[in-house]
Amino acid sequence: LLQGGVVLTAQPYHPFRPEAGIEVVTGFTVDTAVVIPTGKEITLQSTISEVKTITGNITIAAGGKLRLVAERGALNISGIITVEGDGVLDLAGAVSVDEVVLGNKPITISGELSPSGGIAVKKIIADGKQAGDPVLTGVRPEDRDKFIVDGWAVEWDGDVGRLAERVAGRMVDGVERYYPSIQAAVGASTGRTGNPDTITVLKNDNIISSANAVSIPDGRHVKLAPKAGATITLTRANGFTGSLFTVGSGGSLTLEGSGGSLVIDGNKGSVPANAALIKVESGGSLAMKYGVTLQNNKNTSTGIPGIFGGGVYIDGGSFNMEGGAVSGNEASAGGGGVLVSGDGSFHHDRRRGQRK
Repeated sequence: LLQGGVVLTAQPYHPFRPEAGIEVVTGFTVDTAVVIPTGKEITLQSTISEVKTITGNITIAAGGKLRLVAERGALNISGIITVEGDGVLDLAGAVSVDEVVLGNKPITISGELSPSGGIAVKKIIADGKQAGDPVLTGVRPEDRDKFIVDGWAVEWDGDVGRLAERVAGRMVDGVERYYPSIQAAVGASTGRTGNPDTITVLKNDNIISSANAVSIPDGRHVKLAPKAGATITLTRANGFTGSLFTVGSGGSLTLEGSGGSLVIDGNKGSVPANAALIKVESGGSLAMKYGVTLQNNKNTSTGIPGIFGGGVYIDGGSFNMEGGAVSGNEASAGGGGVLVSGDGSFHHDRRRGQRK
């Protein structure tokens, strides 16, 4: 069926009920380069409970379309799929592709991907594209971590994935995944109490508004650290007066330097804020270790209810400070460094925070 680098003929698979003009290949073996020509629409479909592997490279010419479907078993492409011009690549089921070189159109996902997890595309090459360009479409929220774009993070707009600058990363099944914001990484995290998910901050990032300030909700347990050996500063941007981090009830946040430095800066010379840098709500917990500095915040809030404290406001939660520094912060209602309210607790143990 696949010969001389070009798809020649195919046998129709009636239960799939293909549209007119679409050829469906079910019993196939590919070990050489294949070209999907202009005007051809080909479906390679695995319908038996076994792993089918294609070891050759595939080129989808401009105007061609290739659909890879694994209804049962799995379909693995160990070569490179190159999409030219307005060619189309479509995936569904338990499909895994080593590398895709994008053309002008995003990869389309027209069905549920493997429910057992795993990476659908291990490397997407998006040369010549810019931030905001779409690279994926039709992706369900539970499948967003199944794609890796070389040199980029992916920002999701519904089921459409667009290129975005890498801000944070986390390890998933031994592979680092990248996110366009710390909050996006928190939303994908799977850490548990006592075993938080480590999120690495890759670049300095202004906290612009409540929309991209960081919230750790119930059930999320994360550790935030700079990339190895780096000094990363998260700064309050002009116009934003709220807390940069909020730890909700049932959530936990650990801050540590990990051989570098993590600085959270309130930018008090330019922004008179109405909140502490970090708020810990009742039932939430914050831990801070060596290499972290909370600095330069000015909280002008005096009203009730309000968010008080300059560096940290512990509103019934807990704060365990094993190292680092809280410095240069102010609060009109008191607690320039740390303010503890209600049933909150603050424990400071510098001995545990010393550099090892």
